[in-house]
Order: sequence, then structure tokens, then C-alpha cells
Amino acid sequence: RQADGAQMARAHDIPPLSLYEAFRARRQRRRRRRRIQSARKGSAALEVSLDENGRIRVGSTTGGASPRDVAPDYSTRVWRSVLPAAAIPRLAEDCASAYLKVKTTTRNRGIEYETNATYWIGASCAPRTALEAVALDIFRHHSRGVRFDASSSGAEWWTQVVDEELDIPFHWDRDYELQKEEGVCLHPHVASVTYLTGLGGAPTLVLPVASPVLAADLP
Repeated sequence: RQADGAQMARAHDIPPLSLYEAFRARRQRRRRRRRIQSARKGSAALEVSLDENGRIRVGSTTGGASPRDVAPDYSTRVWRSVLPAAAIPRLAEDCASAYLKVKTTTRNRGIEYETNATYWIGASCAPRTALEAVALDIFRHHSRGVRFDASSSGAEWWTQVVDEELDIPFHWDRDYELQKEEGVCLHPHVASVTYLTGLGGAPTLVLPVASPVLAADLP
């Protein structure tokens, strides 16, 4: 996607941070919040209104949305050469550091599963790493002109570092914890893929096939 060169240059100047340590610290904070939430008496069950593509419906009351709100642009688009060349080596190193296999459990039922580490940058947060700055910049680009609750919105991001002979199978990005606990496939409003190099790997193939809402109906 198109990016502001000055903003990306500032992202490149952010001091290095151990992404593994950041992941562990944020996971611990999430677990503390979950313990607090589960301790609240009479806590309400999760209720969401989904559109036909498994996204939280724009104009629903979930997350403080209003019927006057407009949805982001959901069309498939491609941009080239959006990151400064000088930033690529460090971003690639950070991607390798952030590419972790972790074991975790769902918050309510304690279902164990293994996954790639994912990270979260809130809409109103200040980025602490170059990768967080890129993720937040992408979020702000796609949410421009869209009203949303900044306290509960942001970008979930992760990295892939794979060998040339390997690939990433067809899939739908979704909330895997919600899928395991509630059997529902909840998808992000916008998903993006950023390639740092053109060496190895295949391009992303996007098909006009919507995910089933129920996890039991997944192929």
C-alpha cells in the first residue's frame, strides 16, 4: 500500500526492542485482564452481530458503532515499493525475531493449542518497534474516514519466515480462540500482506470465497 515516506523513516528510527519480550509482556497483561474480567460478578456473555462475510457488522451496536458509520474499502488492491529500501534489512530481522511458535490456552475453557505468535497494536497506542509502526500505519490508512472505538480497535499482526520450498496453505484469517471456544468464525474487517523481499515464496492468491460462519462447516 502507499505509505508516507517521512512516517516510515520515523518508524525506522524507533529503538530496537526484543519482540519476544514484548510478546510475553503483552500476553501476561492480557491474562491479568482476563482474570479480572472473569472475576466480575454477572459478566455479560459475548454478543456480536456478523455480516455475511463473518465480520462485525458496521452499524451494529457492538463496540459503540452507529448506523451512520461507513465500512472500510473491502476491495482487493495492490501497491508496490511502499517501504523505504533502507528500512527493509531491519524489518526483515525483526520479522525473524517475531516469528515464534507458541503454546497457549483459550481464555474461558482453557483449550490448549499451538499457533504462530501474534501481536496487537491498539489504535491509540504509540508504536515501540518498527514493525508496530508499519502495522499501525496500515491500520490508519484503511480506517481513514471510518468512525470506530479506538479503545477496542487496532491491528493484530504477525510474521511469516518460510523456506522457498514451503508454502502457506489456503485459509481465512480469523479469531482462532473464538472458533475453538464458540464454534464461530469471526474475521477482521481488513487483512493485508506485506512482502519485504521478492526472493522465494509465492504471491498471495485471493479468491472470492467467503468463509462459513460456523466452524463446523469449515472444509
